[in-house]
Amino acid sequence: MHAIHLCVVHPAGRPAEQLQALAGLDIALMLRTALQRSGRGPVTLARNRLSDTAVNLVIGAHRAVDPSAWTDAACVLVNAEPLGQGGSPLSPLSPHYLRLLQEMPVLELDAANLPLHAAVATGQVTLLHPSVAAAPSADLAHRPLADRAIELLHIGRLTPWRIQRLQALQALGVRVARMDDAVHGPERDELVRNARAVLLLPEDAQGRPDSVTAMRTVAQGTPVIAELADSTRIDPLWRETLLCVSPDRSADVFGAATWNQPALFARLQAGLDAHARQSTDGEWAAFDALVAQAATTRRARPAPDRVNADMARQGHRPGWLNVDPDALRQPDHLLGLADPADTHAAVAALLAQRAGQCAQVDVGTLALDDSPALRRTFDHAMTLLQPGGVLVLRAPGLSPGQVRERLAAQTGAFWRSGWFGHRLALTSTLALDACGLPSREAVPHEVRVVLRKVETSLAERTLARVAREDYALPEA
Repeated sequence: MHAIHLCVVHPAGRPAEQLQALAGLDIALMLRTALQRSGRGPVTLARNRLSDTAVNLVIGAHRAVDPSAWTDAACVLVNAEPLGQGGSPLSPLSPHYLRLLQEMPVLELDAANLPLHAAVATGQVTLLHPSVAAAPSADLAHRPLADRAIELLHIGRLTPWRIQRLQALQALGVRVARMDDAVHGPERDELVRNARAVLLLPEDAQGRPDSVTAMRTVAQGTPVIAELADSTRIDPLWRETLLCVSPDRSADVFGAATWNQPALFARLQAGLDAHARQSTDGEWAAFDALVAQAATTRRARPAPDRVNADMARQGHRPGWLNVDPDALRQPDHLLGLADPADTHAAVAALLAQRAGQCAQVDVGTLALDDSPALRRTFDHAMTLLQPGGVLVLRAPGLSPGQVRERLAAQTGAFWRSGWFGHRLALTSTLALDACGLPSREAVPHEVRVVLRKVETSLAERTLARVAREDYALPEA
């Protein structure tokens, strides 16, 4: 068996986006349980981090800012996003992600997507239903539905169509508890296990139910009622497992004569039992072949040529060298670029190993105050950058004009920073508001600055010799 690593893509962003990205954790936990119970592994799990010693199952790649970091590793994309008709109108998939699905090996969790893969995919596509293997423990599986506290639980963000359908069900006398995308992982499982049934509504009248929510729900021993149009294409497994009802016949399930009645509970339990009886032997055999094929592509990855020293904002960025002085952020190197190299061995080692090899250094937010820490940050970044490489920073509470003035010691009068052969050239400044959007305020929330390392001209070096007491001569 090959070692398997579950990489959950969780890019930095606004709080709401951060919570939504936790949906990848739900898939990872279910896959981990399924893999472990099937005897595969060992299995590891991490956020945004790939493993060089395992086949990486990448979850949530549609959220990635820069997925090119995976193309040179042993990776398989895990897809549970609806493709084609029935996809989410609120969260359309990017053309870049759709291209990755065509080119890379894919572990598909929704059989309704297979026809769309077949038409365009050049990589291997394999179907797996991990919810069958990740069945709940016996005590949860046999917990009577009628004894659970939550009558009906709806999971998902509210859309106009969902609001309309929830109001229609409440008019029938059904008490619906609502859970949005703010709860995931074990906390969501706890709520799901206390529900008699989970209600899945599509985002619009022609949409498809969320297959990830369906899988995670039945894996916890809770049945699913899915409301969808009769013409909607869904995974054949769910036609047998879920209680599917069209909107115009919802009274057949939610009416006073049927809702919360023993016959309905028996029908829901039958769906759970049918799901548990599904055979996935063929799927697991195809999965093993997919993993074995991906393992043959494993090769030594080149050392990252970009440095992320902004983990507080950006988090861990795949394909970058991530540095931070805070061990809780789990950086690749525990150091700060403002640390002095003569007293911090880790900084000295990094500068010695990576000098002149980096195409980009992102240092995050800097107070342009000409402090010793600021000067060290610029010096270390300059050492790491290759000629033509860029330095990216954010300056808070200053206008773009003030930013240019405070960077004079690194751009115009570069000799004041002790530099001679190279300096920084200001490439761009972009004023941003508190939400990270372009701002026209005279003094914006912050200014994003891009500087490029360039060779100094002969005239500039002459000015440096005039300005410096030692004429910029090493022996002086």
